[in-house]
Amino acid sequence: MQPRFEKRVGTTPFSMVTHLRFRAGFDFLRLRADVGEVDEALADWWQEFQLADEARREDMIDQVREEQKQRARKNPPVVRSVPKPAAPADESGAAAASGAAAPAADGLPDDAEGSAEGSAVKKRRRRRRKPSGGGEGAPPAAPDA
Repeated sequence: MQPRFEKRVGTTPFSMVTHLRFRAGFDFLRLRADVGEVDEALADWWQEFQLADEARREDMIDQVREEQKQRARKNPPVVRSVPKPAAPADESGAAAASGAAAPAADGLPDDAEGSAEGSAVKKRRRRRRKPSGGGEGAPPAAPDA
């Protein structure tokens, strides 16, 4: 229940307060706040939320939603591109760049890798192994002597 205390928007807070074990979870949250593991403001928010009436609860949720929107505007997510690893060079250099003479890295034949022009590679499915021991084809167990 502890990770759910972080979610203070939508219907999550209402369902948590009505949960049978909310009080135990809240008490543990309060202990975590006392030792500095979580923010004290979070425990205070839940303390006030559980004692508030319906109108005040709605206002508290709206307030949290606005705070989250402001934080999202101030700190837009940073999108970083990850450079693709370079393919190992052959002795000729041109064969590895074109990919035509390079062997299949995952054990697929060359024709299964797809045609030119960036077509998608069809994945091969693996068959599941039958569990060993106790099956029809399994050898009988040796008796203990």
